[in-house]
Amino acid sequence: MGETVTLYCSFHRLRNKPVMWLGPPNFQVIASGRDVDVNKYSRHAIVGDARRGEFNLKIHDVRPGDEGDYRCTVFSVPPAQDARITVIVPPPSPPTITGETMELRAGKGLVLTCRSVGGRPLPRLSWYNGTQKFVIPAADEDEGNAPGEVSLTLLVRFLSKWDNRANLTCRSDQGYPDVVRPQQTTAILNVQYSPTVKAEQTSVTVTEGQPANLTCHAEGNPRPVIRWKKLAGSMSQNRLERTRTTAAADSSNDEEMAEAHGADGVWGSKCLSAEQLGIGPNWKTLNSHFILQAPSSTYLGSHDSD
Repeated sequence: MGETVTLYCSFHRLRNKPVMWLGPPNFQVIASGRDVDVNKYSRHAIVGDARRGEFNLKIHDVRPGDEGDYRCTVFSVPPAQDARITVIVPPPSPPTITGETMELRAGKGLVLTCRSVGGRPLPRLSWYNGTQKFVIPAADEDEGNAPGEVSLTLLVRFLSKWDNRANLTCRSDQGYPDVVRPQQTTAILNVQYSPTVKAEQTSVTVTEGQPANLTCHAEGNPRPVIRWKKLAGSMSQNRLERTRTTAAADSSNDEEMAEAHGADGVWGSKCLSAEQLGIGPNWKTLNSHFILQAPSSTYLGSHDSD
């Protein structure tokens, strides 16, 4: 819409026969020869080299009312094939996505609705997970509650931890990619899931008086908080040095190493999610046990959760 369109028409050996252009609605006369009814068709003109039999119809500032079939004809001469103008009006804005995306839980479902308003013709909507298109029956597409509105709902019955930070995109396509580019909107999911904790080594043997390195790896969303404690007996915390390795800001992984100086007995790492620190309901606490002993001792490693 708003562009200039030229429809081409020429005749060989015309011999002064009048050329007529007919157009919508119902093939009304637009021009006879090179004369255009400017009162009705002020944006139309006949252009081209008349000596070569060129009678091209040029339309400025094309509008929706210009859409339809056009015919260039001369009396007693078989008409050429009709030309058709299709006027595309893009939606004024990209589609919108409604539904919860920030506080989702693994094991629960997801419902998102994409809605597009305006445009001619109305666009077709589709959902993508990254570059993978969701297969949604065409019957589920709804023209909405208002004229000129279309919507499509995405239903995911079961979310997992792997859906965290997934990019779900709604694409609006009018079917004419060479004329108007499809528009799209993306939502990034925040799926919360219970933490898991893993010890790289569940048994460590050290010489008495020497430091021992214990490493605990935790994953969860919200990001877990790692706590260390000695499960059998007590020990001064100044004999425990902690080194924390935190993953990137968009990750849910944490790794922490504790160096116990001159310690023996059973140690444990307790992994608490942020939820357990007062932001809503508690989640399960997971423990990893490490056994530290002198080299001459016999030991068994364990890794459990309660």
